Amino acid sequence: MHEFARLCTFSKYHSKRVIITNNFEQKKHNMKRNDLLTGEVFIPARITQKFSSPSNRIKFHNNQASNLRKSLMFVNGPLKTNYSILNNLMIGKNSAVFHKEFLRGKGYVFEVLTHYKNIDGIRLPCIYFFAINALKNGDIEVLRLNTASND
Repeated sequence: MHEFARLCTFSKYHSKRVIITNNFEQKKHNMKRNDLLTGEVFIPARITQKFSSPSNRIKFHNNQASNLRKSLMFVNGPLKTNYSILNNLMIGKNSAVFHKEFLRGKGYVFEVLTHYKNIDGIRLPCIYFFAINALKNGDIEVLRLNTASND
């Protein structure tokens, strides 16, 4: 005799217990999920669990962060280079004038910027904490911005 049928013949209490047990097994069966990284099927220990192991979760999110960094590198790479160049040139200075070709020779890329800032009524392109003001004869004035102001 099948165990389910045998238990149902005992009493109402036993039959309810079997039905509850079968409902739990059914829910457990329905709760199977696919790991987002490997695709393997697993039964989650928590309702919100999406990965079969913590290492899979870490690998998945590291891959996502790496892909985001790679997709933004065409902008962030030159920005980081520009910031490094300006930061090294402006040590101990609040403003300085450099020739455009000097900056270009250092590896500065003029096509990228982080924002614009109005300084003395002039809208200047900025690289993080530095404003760039193009002067005559190919000279570039670099101004260190006050980082406390949110203009």
